Amino acid sequence: MKSIIEILNLSKNFDNKNILNKINLKITKGESLVIIGKSGSGKSLLMKCVLGILKPSQGEILIKNKNFFSVKRDEQDLILKSIGVTFQGNALFDSMRIWENISFKLSQNNFFKFSQLKEKVEFSLNQVGLSNSIMYQFPSQLSGGMQKRVAIARAIIDEPEILFFDEPTSGLDPVTGNKINSLIIDNVKRLGSTSITITHDLSSLNKIANKVAMINEGKIIWYGEKQDLKKSKNKTLNEFINIDSDVRIKT
Repeated sequence: MKSIIEILNLSKNFDNKNILNKINLKITKGESLVIIGKSGSGKSLLMKCVLGILKPSQGEILIKNKNFFSVKRDEQDLILKSIGVTFQGNALFDSMRIWENISFKLSQNNFFKFSQLKEKVEFSLNQVGLSNSIMYQFPSQLSGGMQKRVAIARAIIDEPEILFFDEPTSGLDPVTGNKINSLIIDNVKRLGSTSITITHDLSSLNKIANKVAMINEGKIIWYGEKQDLKKSKNKTLNEFINIDSDVRIKT
């Protein structure tokens, strides 16, 4: 299968401290990869490097066969247009109404009229199970679960090829978290997108993943099919996936 993202010998240092250490990872078009690991292991930092928010200290990131940090800015912009992201904590703009948050990426394009943006926002809201009646509200007027849905609506509005979800169920109760997981699956399937989810939530791993990578102390210590997790003899991985007796890895 063809790789849509390829990470080659990626390292990231801060103050001479190696946070990511020679990461190698291939993400195949259409797969759903879940990246797990303890807090501070480097999961979100890896995502920020792939998205171009931070530049690696060394190594390469190939997205759709293009070395992101070697191509010109206009080519980087084209690559980023094919990616949708939900950040940890949602990263909604408090001073913007819901429709402005969801359409933010598209509104940077002067080709879209307000009527067109409104139509796309309404469609995205519908895809995450929210009413159009919230369009003119502010994020602070919504519950945590609704804000998560708005963040997903923003990520999918331009039907991206690649979707990143950073801790999509963080801070949610199990019932709401399960609904968010279902929304992710439904929209990834509808769009035919490749998805990369960063989480420490085993329920999300169970429901979303077909491939799993574990990062520990800046290195990938395990990578494979979800159904092979139980066969692993990696002590760190086994401790992580068995820590919650109420959640078992399903295969």
